[in-house]
Amino acid sequence: MSCGVPVMAWPMHLDQPTNARLLVEGLKVGLVVRGWDRRREVVAAERVEEVVRMVMEGEEGRWMQEKARKISKAVRAAGEDGGSSKEALDVLVAHWRR
Repeated sequence: MSCGVPVMAWPMHLDQPTNARLLVEGLKVGLVVRGWDRRREVVAAERVEEVVRMVMEGEEGRWMQEKARKISKAVRAAGEDGGSSKEALDVLVAHWRR
Protein backbone atom coordinates (compact mmCIF):
# COMPACT_ATOMS: atom_id res chain seq x y z
CA MET A 1 0.00 0.00 0.00
CA SER A 2 2.96 2.32 0.32
CA CYS A 3 2.89 2.84 -3.46
CA GLY A 4 -0.68 4.11 -3.33
CA VAL A 5 -2.20 1.92 -6.03
CA PRO A 6 -5.10 -0.55 -5.90
CA VAL A 7 -4.32 -4.27 -5.77
CA MET A 8 -5.42 -6.85 -8.30
CA ALA A 9 -5.23 -9.88 -6.03
CA TRP A 10 -4.28 -13.31 -7.33
CA PRO A 11 -3.39 -15.25 -4.16
CA MET A 12 -1.36 -18.41 -4.70
CA HIS A 13 0.12 -19.54 -1.36
CA LEU A 14 1.20 -18.79 2.20
CA ASP A 15 -0.02 -15.39 3.46
CA GLN A 16 -1.37 -14.19 0.11
CA PRO A 17 -5.00 -15.32 0.67
CA THR A 18 -5.09 -13.44 3.98
CA ASN A 19 -3.48 -10.35 2.49
CA ALA A 20 -5.88 -10.42 -0.47
CA ARG A 21 -8.87 -10.66 1.83
CA LEU A 22 -7.64 -7.76 3.97
CA LEU A 23 -7.03 -5.52 0.95
CA VAL A 24 -10.18 -6.46 -0.98
CA GLU A 25 -12.77 -6.99 1.76
CA GLY A 26 -11.28 -5.01 4.63
CA LEU A 27 -9.64 -1.93 3.17
CA LYS A 28 -11.55 -2.14 -0.13
CA VAL A 29 -8.54 -1.13 -2.21
CA GLY A 30 -8.47 -4.02 -4.64
CA LEU A 31 -10.27 -6.65 -6.64
CA VAL A 32 -9.75 -10.40 -6.88
CA VAL A 33 -8.59 -11.77 -10.22
CA ARG A 34 -8.96 -15.33 -9.01
CA GLY A 35 -9.80 -16.36 -5.47
CA TRP A 36 -7.91 -18.82 -3.30
CA ASP A 37 -10.79 -21.29 -3.49
CA ARG A 38 -10.21 -21.53 -7.27
CA ARG A 39 -6.40 -21.55 -7.13
CA ARG A 40 -6.04 -24.67 -9.26
CA GLU A 41 -8.03 -23.21 -12.15
CA VAL A 42 -6.53 -21.44 -15.14
CA VAL A 43 -7.55 -17.80 -15.33
CA ALA A 44 -8.88 -16.65 -18.68
CA ALA A 45 -7.27 -13.61 -20.27
CA GLU A 46 -10.73 -12.04 -20.40
CA ARG A 47 -10.98 -12.17 -16.61
CA VAL A 48 -7.61 -10.46 -16.20
CA GLU A 49 -8.67 -7.79 -18.70
CA GLU A 50 -11.99 -7.32 -16.89
CA VAL A 51 -10.32 -6.69 -13.52
CA VAL A 52 -7.68 -4.39 -15.02
CA ARG A 53 -10.39 -2.33 -16.73
CA MET A 54 -12.47 -2.16 -13.55
CA VAL A 55 -9.50 -0.85 -11.56
CA MET A 56 -8.17 1.48 -14.25
CA GLU A 57 -11.36 2.82 -15.83
CA GLY A 58 -14.37 2.08 -13.66
CA GLU A 59 -16.04 4.26 -11.06
CA GLU A 60 -15.20 1.74 -8.34
CA GLY A 61 -11.60 1.73 -9.56
CA ARG A 62 -11.32 5.51 -9.31
CA TRP A 63 -12.66 5.31 -5.76
CA MET A 64 -10.11 2.59 -4.91
CA GLN A 65 -7.29 4.64 -6.44
CA GLU A 66 -8.14 7.62 -4.25
CA LYS A 67 -8.42 5.46 -1.13
CA ALA A 68 -5.11 3.74 -1.93
CA ARG A 69 -3.40 7.16 -2.25
CA LYS A 70 -4.75 8.18 1.16
CA ILE A 71 -3.57 4.95 2.76
CA SER A 72 -0.16 5.41 1.14
CA LYS A 73 0.22 8.83 2.75
CA ALA A 74 -0.70 7.38 6.15
CA VAL A 75 1.70 4.43 5.75
CA ARG A 76 4.56 6.72 4.77
CA ALA A 77 3.84 9.10 7.65
CA ALA A 78 3.84 6.18 10.11
CA GLY A 79 7.37 5.23 9.02
CA GLU A 80 8.85 8.71 9.32
CA ASP A 81 10.49 10.16 12.43
CA GLY A 82 7.74 10.69 14.99
CA GLY A 83 5.39 8.31 13.17
CA SER A 84 3.62 5.49 14.97
CA SER A 85 5.47 2.64 13.21
CA LYS A 86 8.86 4.29 13.63
CA GLU A 87 8.18 4.93 17.32
CA ALA A 88 7.02 1.33 17.90
CA LEU A 89 10.08 -0.05 16.12
CA ASP A 90 12.38 2.19 18.16
CA VAL A 91 10.79 0.90 21.38
CA LEU A 92 11.22 -2.71 20.24
CA VAL A 93 14.87 -2.21 19.30
CA ALA A 94 15.54 -0.48 22.63
CA HIS A 95 13.95 -3.44 24.44
CA TRP A 96 16.14 -5.93 22.55
CA ARG A 97 19.27 -3.97 23.38
CA ARG A 98 18.67 -4.14 27.13
